[in-house]
Amino acid sequence: MALNSLAYLILFPIILILYYRLSGRLRIVFLTIISLAFYSLWDIRYTCILLLISIATWFSGRFISEKKENLALCKVILWLNIAAIVGFLLSIRFLPKGSIIVPIGISFYSLQAIGYISDIYLRRSPSEKSLINYIFFNSFFATVTSGPIQRTGCFLKQIGEKKEFDYDRIRRGLYMIAYGLFAKDFVADRLEFIVDKAYAGYDTETGFILLIGVVAYAFQLYCDFMGYSYIALGSALALGFELPDNFRQPYFSTSVKEFWGRWHISLSEWLRDYLYYPLGGSRKGSLRTILNICVVFILSGIWHGKGLTFIIWGSLHGLYMIIEVFSLKKRDVFFGRLSDKSGGKVLKILFGIITFILVDFAWLFFRAESASQAFVMVKRIFTETNLIYSLRNGLYTFGRSRKELLFWLCGLMIVFVVDVLHEKNIRVAESLGKKASALRWSLYFMFIAFMMGTGMYYYGYSASTFIYSGF
Repeated sequence: MALNSLAYLILFPIILILYYRLSGRLRIVFLTIISLAFYSLWDIRYTCILLLISIATWFSGRFISEKKENLALCKVILWLNIAAIVGFLLSIRFLPKGSIIVPIGISFYSLQAIGYISDIYLRRSPSEKSLINYIFFNSFFATVTSGPIQRTGCFLKQIGEKKEFDYDRIRRGLYMIAYGLFAKDFVADRLEFIVDKAYAGYDTETGFILLIGVVAYAFQLYCDFMGYSYIALGSALALGFELPDNFRQPYFSTSVKEFWGRWHISLSEWLRDYLYYPLGGSRKGSLRTILNICVVFILSGIWHGKGLTFIIWGSLHGLYMIIEVFSLKKRDVFFGRLSDKSGGKVLKILFGIITFILVDFAWLFFRAESASQAFVMVKRIFTETNLIYSLRNGLYTFGRSRKELLFWLCGLMIVFVVDVLHEKNIRVAESLGKKASALRWSLYFMFIAFMMGTGMYYYGYSASTFIYSGF
């Protein structure tokens, strides 16, 4: 069941009411059953694999915790778990399609399980004594399909805390869900049509139309993942769980390094803490640093998807990061001389534009169905622009009216304004909660009317899955 489906929107309030009607231990048991049932709606076999990984890593974690004096044996147990999980993930990526079951969200909860058992081995956190708690940790319906990837010391600790009914917290959570639905269903899903048309016509459309498609995909993916993140965090918040930010206005970044500190934050931190640092990070010389960066980003590409396109995408980000790391001091000296109070703002905008162009160029390969398709698109964008023809006929190339395109543009502008406010630490949900009741309820009804009036939901509606749930 997708988090943006009508079924979820109907069931979540019921789950919320039943959850707060229960008390103590029954709440976690209830949420665990709901989470497993939610996941089983995709395929009952997926749930079997989720339970297998959860039970195996829980028993291994308990064993390592109890036998910590036998370091060699604990290391064997750790690496057996990692090898089994990574081996299964690699088989998904490299075996022929259809030859193996590919559970939705397995890439997320597998990394979560590896992080859990690694933290126990490294004495960063104790093992979880309750198997039910740990299964809930891995299967929580708000995060199981696309993260964020939870850390042991954060989420498991909250499971044991008493959750009081808090109207303001629930309201903030519902605001986040509503905004996430808007970003996903109104903005991202409507941009999908432009993107699909452009990529389908990669060898016939003008370069300018292809460029529009590439830029549209950047915003489609942005709003899709942002929408998921808000719905997931809002659902958890309404139930009393504070999840870490997984998405923090990444297109406001002024460097690729900053971008990865804002985009899919939980994955970036996981790769840093469990892969980059153990490989030596930047502590063992320039060549080793370059190698470590390459390994991390190429593996990140493989984690995201199957095929050469994802390896190219990861390699491009690795190249960007290497250039940034080794030019940092020179750039600081050069731009430090140029930047005054006004010049600094201009440079920040310039760096933001450059960063977006680099990231968007890499997204082209991320979205392309093959490397050959991506290279044809790059060639046509630079050599067959046909700007005048595209401006005259481009709107109708996508089969949509100007009114519809204007609606999408307005949706993007709303997202932009909200992001600007969040960048200035003005939280819309908190600000709205302080308004008078009459104004708040007027806005609620306006939002519902907007969703219905613009066709976000209609008879026969079927929610499209989130892009990241396929990784």
